Amino acid sequence: QYGHVVIKVRPGEKGSGAGITALIKEEVALAAASRKITADEINQAQANGVTPVEIPILKDALLIVVHPDNKVEKLTEQQVAKIFAGQLTNWKEVGGADARITVYARNEESGTYAYMQEDVIQKLLGKGAAYSSDINKQQSAPAGLTAVARDKTGIFYAGLGNIQDLGSNASKLKVLPIARSTRDSAGVVTDDTRFVPGDEANIRDNSYPISRFLYYYSAGDYHTSGNHVLTAYIDYVLSDEGQKLGEQLGFLPVD
Repeated sequence: QYGHVVIKVRPGEKGSGAGITALIKEEVALAAASRKITADEINQAQANGVTPVEIPILKDALLIVVHPDNKVEKLTEQQVAKIFAGQLTNWKEVGGADARITVYARNEESGTYAYMQEDVIQKLLGKGAAYSSDINKQQSAPAGLTAVARDKTGIFYAGLGNIQDLGSNASKLKVLPIARSTRDSAGVVTDDTRFVPGDEANIRDNSYPISRFLYYYSAGDYHTSGNHVLTAYIDYVLSDEGQKLGEQLGFLPVD
């Protein structure tokens, strides 16, 4: 309830890509995404008479998780990219046991899947880089977390909120500190020497390398859309009360 308006929201759970596609087709008034809309999606929308407007609503981070028995205690962002791209395939290559790395990832409909490919793998390994063909695609973050909790050779990524949702079961996983890696114009990648835990303070001040925003996309400016329910809902999400609710769900407020 916000002011004198009572709003009932019916969310879908098909991933960022499906949500944006539904917005393009004018099937929904609002799409939630854990990645930025692509140039191709914007072109499709405009061709259909839809102008997507981006609304950052919360801040999140991708945490890298392994089984608690895994000897690896930290990774660089470059090592993360190479693992998910299939360029590192054995844990001994990153200081662990002599065992094949089992890679778990979200599926293509997930904004998290796209974020890892575009903002980690391709950012550090080049535009031609992509996920390894030898990955185990998961329908949801909880499914991937459950898989790694049962697999001593597994690795997965999940949002801060997903990890916090585990509660006491978080002890079944180990979250690794990550060192930032940067790629210069010549393609040379340099690793920072500071390994940063993915806790709230480090995500807030952007010290943790693999951080991102969560977005809503509306068809045109929601303030002038004439849809007063939509306007009231988004205003609530961005209000102090709405942002505090986001924090209760395990995310961080937009500064």
